[in-house]
Amino acid sequence: MNVTRTMKHITFVLALLLIVASGVQAQEIKARATLDRDTILLGDQIHLNLELEQNIGPKIQFPQIPDSIGKSIEVLQRTPIDTIKMEGRRIMLRQDFLITAFDSGPHPIPPVWFKLKYDQLTDSVHTNSLSLFVQVPKVDLKKGPADIKKPFDAPVTLKEIAPWLFGGILILAIIFLLIYAIRRRKKKLPLFQKPPKPKEPPYRVALRKLDEIKEQKLWQHDHVKEYYSRITDTLREYLEGRFDVTAMEKTTDEIMVALKYDTVKLDEKSYKQLKEILELADLVKFAKFIPVEDDNQMTLANAYFFVNQTKIEEKSPEEEEEENDEDNGDEEITIDLSDKKGRRKS
Repeated sequence: MNVTRTMKHITFVLALLLIVASGVQAQEIKARATLDRDTILLGDQIHLNLELEQNIGPKIQFPQIPDSIGKSIEVLQRTPIDTIKMEGRRIMLRQDFLITAFDSGPHPIPPVWFKLKYDQLTDSVHTNSLSLFVQVPKVDLKKGPADIKKPFDAPVTLKEIAPWLFGGILILAIIFLLIYAIRRRKKKLPLFQKPPKPKEPPYRVALRKLDEIKEQKLWQHDHVKEYYSRITDTLREYLEGRFDVTAMEKTTDEIMVALKYDTVKLDEKSYKQLKEILELADLVKFAKFIPVEDDNQMTLANAYFFVNQTKIEEKSPEEEEEENDEDNGDEEITIDLSDKKGRRKS
């Protein structure tokens, strides 16, 4: 009898301990499931949220939710499991699911089970069950189903017309280049022509030609007539470019008259030097006069002097900068007066 009573007491104590332990565990672990709303239209999407609140310690195995719940609810997306720290040693594990349904009527969502592990012991806890009701859109039977609405006319943006705009500009550019190339080809001109060089000032041309005459030493090699012809041709070209006088087609007298009575203004010294050069050259070319060496040298020196005295310099910015560092003087002419012989051909 005593043994029987003892066994009954032990059984009662164990049962009481289990009840207490279950109550404590129920307070420590809370699992729940929630929906954004419990009623939707066909094809609407809502969130199913699973939460497990517990103390730090037990290892939790989250349930593996398939791509469908029951026969009608579809799982579209799922988020990673998120751990949220709460007060004290409490934490919350959370996961969201995006779901939808295309069958009307009520659709139950059964409880979801979580597995727990305490050292060598295992247990499980589940959420509450839910119900999702899917409604069919209401149709006015008198009016019947409405037509599909036409798309709205959105304003055209620059991003949409930019390809067409740039494409049109490119096509116009290609057409312009083709027309330009055809016209250049008909005129037998190169497709791309370099811009012409600026015209050289008359005084530079004259001084360069006088330098060439000086270097060639024509009169020293008995080319006296050519020497004077080259000098006078150079001066005549200079007069045309500098004073706009058609000197190449005029006689010496006509040139001097044009320079004296036209709008050209020459100082007395320059006028006299030019006249002496042209008249001496006429004697050499037409009267077979052979000048002395002094005459040959002075003629070239006077030609240099006449050009330098009457020139109009056209200076570029670079030349103006160089002119600040250099002194521009008249070219020095060295005249050899060693032999002053002159003779006339009979």
